Amino acid sequence: MRTTRTLPSSLRLFGQFLLLGFFLTPVMAVGQNFEENVSDNCSPDDYEYADFWDNYYDPEAVFEIGKNIQQAFRDRDLDKIYSFINENENRLAPRKEVVLENGFSAAFDDEFVAAVLDERPSCRPVGWRGFMLGNGEIWFTSEGFIVRWGANSLFPKQDPLWVHEGKKISPECLPYEWWSGDNFEAIAEHFSFNDDDVFSRSTGQFIGREITDFEGIDSPWSEFGGPDKLYVVRDLDSCSYDEEDIQVSDSSVTYTIPVDSNARYLIKYRIVDSISIEYCQALAPNFNGRCVSSKRIIIGDWQGGSRGFTDTTYVYGIFETEDKKSYLLPLKSWFGTHEGELVE
Repeated sequence: MRTTRTLPSSLRLFGQFLLLGFFLTPVMAVGQNFEENVSDNCSPDDYEYADFWDNYYDPEAVFEIGKNIQQAFRDRDLDKIYSFINENENRLAPRKEVVLENGFSAAFDDEFVAAVLDERPSCRPVGWRGFMLGNGEIWFTSEGFIVRWGANSLFPKQDPLWVHEGKKISPECLPYEWWSGDNFEAIAEHFSFNDDDVFSRSTGQFIGREITDFEGIDSPWSEFGGPDKLYVVRDLDSCSYDEEDIQVSDSSVTYTIPVDSNARYLIKYRIVDSISIEYCQALAPNFNGRCVSSKRIIIGDWQGGSRGFTDTTYVYGIFETEDKKSYLLPLKSWFGTHEGELVE
């Protein structure tokens, strides 16, 4: 069985975040005097909040960790920066040897560094998510390990929009696994195979083998405001090309779906780089079609609150079949951005 992720489904965010906010509101501990708990940088309220979380962290200690991370970036000290990173765990980080080869400025642009340095480190976590700097540019643990960051400047800047035969590919057209995993679980159940990490990470292997119907399946969430269909393969003729729904900036492409008068559902992607046709073909060995275009793309949907967009890296390919139809396939995904992971 695949390990199920416990983060809320994007389609049920609003109600769940209301509940989450209610249950995560610190409650005053009766009979405790937190005025006695004060340090050079943290207040009694910070220690009260730590007590709410069963004191799994020390407020002053996590403040100092944040200051030390900031100092490493201020000094542009790559050895110090990477002392906070376990590269086996944090696969969003570019490899140290790649950064050393290209230099600090190639990996961390001025905007990213300014965001990290401008914010005073906090003495408390952002709920269950952990500790952050730069409004979420860096997330770290109470043990002092950076687990996520937003730096990705090692890749060449390019147009974020995928255009195929004159048509702009909308984020709505790109099949991807929701952060909850619910959509891929429903697809696997429909086609009667195990929904495990192999399907999640190497989806292209299943297309044309276990998955032989490319028209989508009925969504069990349609009556609750979710999509009518769930796709793992998209016929390009079925995609939306209404440019009013697609917003293109210098860095990303966003598709907006109104949920109701007070809420919107956002999907965003950007192209990282192009993938060779040979790689693309190798990642879909069971699909009867010819790869004509392939991109490495970072895609995510809006999870609300301080979490923002939850990004995953995908390799997608556009394939043409003998009957002249064009299909868009998710081939491989991971939480890093290293090309060596394309083919295992």
